[in-house]
Amino acid sequence: METKANYVLVGVFTVVILLLSFGFVYWSANVSDKDQQVSMIVRIEGSVTGLSVGSQVLFNGLRVGDVRNLRIDPNDPRVVIATTRLEATTPITTSTRATIGFAGLTGQAFIELKGGDVTERNIITYAQEQGAIPVIKADPSDVTDILATAKDIAERANNILAQFESVASDVQPAVRTTADNITATSQNIRVFTDSLAQNSDQIDDFIASISRLAGTANTVAEALPDAIRSAQSVIQAVNPDSVRTTVDNVAAISGTLRAQSDKVASVVTSIETAASSVGSVGEAIRRNTPAIDRFLTNLGPISDTATSVATRLDTTLASANEVLAAVDPAQVRSTVANISSAAEQVRNVASSIGDQSDQIRRAVAGVVEVVDNVDRITEGVASNSAAITDFLSGVGPLARNANTAVTSFNETLTSANRVISSVNSDEVAQTVSNVSGIVAAINAKTPAIQSVIDGVDRTIRTVDTTLTGFDGTRERVDGILAGIEPETVNRAVDNVSSATDNVAKAADSIASIANDIGARRDDINRIITNAEQTSAKVNTASTRLDAVLASLDRLLQADSTEGLAAEASATLASIRQVAGNINSRVGPIADNIQSFSGNGLRDVQSLVRDVTRSVNRIEGAVSDFQSNPSRIIFGGEEVKQYNGRNRR
Repeated sequence: METKANYVLVGVFTVVILLLSFGFVYWSANVSDKDQQVSMIVRIEGSVTGLSVGSQVLFNGLRVGDVRNLRIDPNDPRVVIATTRLEATTPITTSTRATIGFAGLTGQAFIELKGGDVTERNIITYAQEQGAIPVIKADPSDVTDILATAKDIAERANNILAQFESVASDVQPAVRTTADNITATSQNIRVFTDSLAQNSDQIDDFIASISRLAGTANTVAEALPDAIRSAQSVIQAVNPDSVRTTVDNVAAISGTLRAQSDKVASVVTSIETAASSVGSVGEAIRRNTPAIDRFLTNLGPISDTATSVATRLDTTLASANEVLAAVDPAQVRSTVANISSAAEQVRNVASSIGDQSDQIRRAVAGVVEVVDNVDRITEGVASNSAAITDFLSGVGPLARNANTAVTSFNETLTSANRVISSVNSDEVAQTVSNVSGIVAAINAKTPAIQSVIDGVDRTIRTVDTTLTGFDGTRERVDGILAGIEPETVNRAVDNVSSATDNVAKAADSIASIANDIGARRDDINRIITNAEQTSAKVNTASTRLDAVLASLDRLLQADSTEGLAAEASATLASIRQVAGNINSRVGPIADNIQSFSGNGLRDVQSLVRDVTRSVNRIEGAVSDFQSNPSRIIFGGEEVKQYNGRNRR
């Protein structure tokens, strides 16, 4: 058994050493290079034909990195974004220019970096300080520029030729038309000259006619001075003052008319309005002629009716005088005295109700106080329910963790038993021989492995330190668990039990109060009904009293009954005040009683139901704890047991 255990440990150690060796080689090949390289984004505007992933990045002809990714800028499809990896020590400054170059024979494209002043800011260092990726803009390649320029020139030449052809095609009809017009003009000139040659004799006659016209005009010009002198003599014979006066009069008349133009317009407008009004009045009279006839016809019966009404009023006044003469003042005084005594009784009833209002208010306040006490008890239970739930939920994870640890330990033992039983002695011997060969090879690589072992040693020390920290954490957890006293837990359980008893007693008290209120529900409804009936009767009485007062005012207008009227007025005012006080007090009392009998009873019933559910939950939790106290440690309904596998 001891020999097998050693071989297993040696095999595990060998596998660990091999894995660490592969990890070290991978780290030395990649991780160390990553620390010396940085990413840089190159923005290229235009075509990147020949540039692909893996293309070189050169700085003054020396390779400093390669292209890792190529994509199109989603914000500007004309720009291609190339992600590169290059050495962090590359002196790329703000004046460094990036271009796209091509190899001579293969035509493979690459990114070339040129120039840069070391006194300027290094964009790689600045981007690392800012926590960003450096970005540089690349110029298109010279070949691409030449090809693009040639293409542009060819396109412009084609456009110019096309425009020239279009202009020529557009001008060709106009040129043809102009040539035709010139030909026609030359023909017309020829025709005109031919006509002149043919009419040369008539030209002499035309010149002779013009000579005669000139002689006639000369004669007319010679007669004009005499006509002008005659006109001047006529003008001189006219008196300038008369002309001036006439002109002034005309100007004054026109000015007056101009100044009075508004009045003239208003006069004309008034005349038009009056004419239209007269016309409208006449039209209205014409339209309402039948109604006017009916009105004049109805005036006769109306006058007859007024006469009969006046006659009846005289008769009514005579009857009223007879009634007033028949009234006995002594009977009126006794009636007023009876009304005063009735008002005094009503005042006494109102006073007794006012004296009992404090007791009614105290009774309502007592009921409200009971409801408030029940609310405070419920709030206390609700506030402590979270603490109770947290206590039980905090104990549950401890038990679950313990069960998980036991389960994991049992599974580990089972796996170890399966591994040991599956080991074959022949395979172990072969493994030992293989391990011997591996050990010989390892001995040959002792210097290289020694460095790996040193690294493993450091790793083991780190793991040892971590385990030591875990041991300290476990000790603190053990200290915390040891600090939990069973007496404290028992006291907590006793407190929960006492709280449960108190809640049960409070629930019984609330139930008794609710039962009493429910038993007196008919009485409360009867009180409300009586109050409503009393209010209705008082309102009816006040209405009748108003009618009586009106009658008394009419009857007691005489001077002999002024004192009686004043006393009756005071009495009735007192009755009205008492009735108003009763109405003002009965309404709130009835509303309070009705509100309590409706919403108050429902609130009390819901409160009793909530308290009952809370008590049932607490009682169930206490019952579960009493039946299985081990839930505080293990958290389950029962303690699970696991039987390990028997070794042979």
